[in-house]
This record gives sequence, structure tokens and C-alpha cells, in this order.
Amino acid sequence: MRVLVADDDVLLRQLTANWLTRWGYEPVFATDGDEAVGVLEGPDPPLIAILDWMMPGQDGIDVCRQVRQDRPSPYVYMIMATSKARKQNLLACLEAGADDFLSKPIDMEELHARLYVADRLLALQRTLISACDQAHYEATHDTVTGLWNRSAILKFLEHHVGRSAKAESTLSLVLLEVVGLREVNLEHGRAIGDYVLREVASRLRSAAKAFDCIGHYVGAQFLLIMPACPVSQATSLIDEMQAKINSPGIKLGNDYIAFGLLASMLTVAQGTRENANSLLHRLERSLVSNPYRPGSTSSPTEAVVAERHVPGLSKSVLISSYEPMERRMLAQKVRERGYVVHEAANAEEALRALRGEIPVRLVIFEMHTPDIADLDWIETFRRDQSVADLEVVIVAAWPSQAVVQRALSLNVSSFLTKPVDDEKLGQIISHLTGT
Repeated sequence: MRVLVADDDVLLRQLTANWLTRWGYEPVFATDGDEAVGVLEGPDPPLIAILDWMMPGQDGIDVCRQVRQDRPSPYVYMIMATSKARKQNLLACLEAGADDFLSKPIDMEELHARLYVADRLLALQRTLISACDQAHYEATHDTVTGLWNRSAILKFLEHHVGRSAKAESTLSLVLLEVVGLREVNLEHGRAIGDYVLREVASRLRSAAKAFDCIGHYVGAQFLLIMPACPVSQATSLIDEMQAKINSPGIKLGNDYIAFGLLASMLTVAQGTRENANSLLHRLERSLVSNPYRPGSTSSPTEAVVAERHVPGLSKSVLISSYEPMERRMLAQKVRERGYVVHEAANAEEALRALRGEIPVRLVIFEMHTPDIADLDWIETFRRDQSVADLEVVIVAAWPSQAVVQRALSLNVSSFLTKPVDDEKLGQIISHLTGT
């Protein structure tokens, strides 16, 4: 684990570093308060910091206050080291956000004990974060199919319906029903029925595009949300899903069982006044009274409201990432698809590029850490009318619930999970840039 040692005394820094290395830590140095803030608010900061109270620039108290205010996560365990030993000084440290207090000259055995406590608390925090992430996954995903569950897919529906009312693009909604699943449950039992449902869901998901949302609605029904997709593409996708389910059929014992699909479809374009509940009601009613069958020549149900043509979009893409290697890899993958790529190492460079003369249509933002504060700059440029309609894709290793909710509130177009799949990356870029 890396430990920041912030002190203007070079001898004390070196002595502390020697002991830290002996104990298995990796020391990181700062010579003043401003440099310490830069390290702790930068990408992938050390999770433990030993701060001298009296430093040039910002003192240790100022560093604590700023870090706690600007970067609540990941949590940094901060130990204040000072020759001030009065009780009111200790209280000032704790009020500023420090976690512990050491008197100078530092007793190295005492420091080792404090680091042991810091390790234990940070390990507990990692366990709690992991448990929260697991709880979030279980709360948003269907236990049988692994798809978004009903509650989660309906939240995505509300988000995309609200977004389509402002964006110049068409949103297609599809309610699918797999014919034959009920009979499998009755004939073979619920356990076999769940196996078939999982296999069907897996094949449906493999046919869906990377930027589509698919969730288990109820029983044998699935809800598919396809942003910027006309109904003609939706019918093609349903036909493809039908082929996926039955090529080959699902094996039960020595037999392969084929399943049919029924679908109802709606398109929602800019200007619609219908809410998510109204659209769902229409989808359910249409699935019963006038369903679309894959391969059918009949016209599927369609509700188009004030559909407008989307003008040609720029093939310029901005890649923003703190990490040079990640940025270069993403940029290379995008350039290989014939796009002009601009790179930004931080939020300031990204905003400068977006507000300049560069014709950017799509921003790909790689989150190096799961810090919700990293999304602040997206909110900043959303307020600028000249770039407010930009499409944004977030690349993250494991976005937390808070990050996902914040991103959706900022009209982020899509997520990509690290390591980035080349095919999905190509699909999303092509889709969002209209090329």
C-alpha cells in the first residue's frame, strides 16, 4: 500500500520513508501542502497520508479540510504529525478531518501501530464497499436471468423516455414474450423452466446491441429499450433474436426445443408527452391484441410522435482519461475505425477542447477511480449550450450505484466496462455519431 509523507524536512521524510519501506509500504513524497493536495486529489491517490502540520503553502489542517471537502472517496486515512501537543490542537486536527494525531519527534514504533490501525479500518471499508456493490447488483439484477430486473429496467425506461423528449433522436421500445416457456414449467417443473429462461435470456442479450437495455419484465416477457433506433431496425433485431433462440433450439434431454417470439413495439420521438407508464400500458395491450411475429409481413405497432431527422454528425471523438496508457489505448482503437481523435488528460483540458473550435460530437470518459466527483466536469459542460447536447460514454471498471445514478442524471449515453470490448466500442461509437 502507498503512503504519502508530506513534510518540508528532507531528513524526516527520508527517515520515515526508510521505515515505511521496511514495513512493506511504498512511500510517496510531498514537500509542501499544495503538493500534498495535488497528490491526494489526483488519480489513484495513496490511501494513507502522514501530514506535517506546519508546511509551506497550505498547512496540514488546510490539506485535511480541502481533501475532505473536494474528494470524499476514495477515503484517505490522514495522520497529522506536529510538535503541538495541547488538547485543543488535537481537537483542531480531528475537526479538520484528520483521523489520527502524532507528536513530533515521531516515535517510529508508535507510527507503526497507527498504520496497523489505518490498514484495519481501510480493509473494513473495502469490505463494506464490496458488500454494498454486491447488494446493489442483487437489487438491480434478476436472480434467474442475470438481466436487469423489473425495477431497474423501468428506471432506465423513465430515464430514456425523459431524454428522448429533449434529444433529436428516436427511441424504440419492445416488449417481447417467449412462447412455450409456460408449457416447459408445467411439463418439466420450475427448475428446468428456470434453466430454459436463463438460456433464452442469454441468447436475447447476445443479440441486443451494446447500447441497448434489456431486462426481465415479468414471467416470459422481456423489455428492450433501444435509443436512437427506428422501428425498422427494431423488427430486424427481433428477427435476429428469434433466430438466436432456435439456432439451435434449447436442449432438454435428447431433444432440442424451439420457442417462438411475440413482440409489441413503439417508437418515441422528440416532442412526446407520454410518460413511461402510459407507454408500457400500450405495449402490454398491443402484445395481446396485435403482436408482431418475427418474419411476419404485417406492420408492427408503431407510435411516432413528431419524429425528426437527425442531421449528419461529426466523426470527431474526444478521449478523456487521467491515465496516459488507458487514454492512448482507447484513442488507438477509435482511430482504427476512421475517426478523428482528440485527447485530454484531465477535466480542464477536456473542457478547453470542447469549448474551442474542435468539432467534437462524442466524449469517451475513462474513470480511473470509482469517484463520483469525477463526474462534476460533465455537469459543468452540460450547462454550456454550445456543447450541452454532446453524447458521453463512461468507461469504468465497476461503476457504483451512486456513479450510475449521477451519470444518468447527467444524460450520459452509455457505459462501457473495462477491459473495453472492441466490438462493443465500435457499435457504440458508430451508433452515437450516426456513422
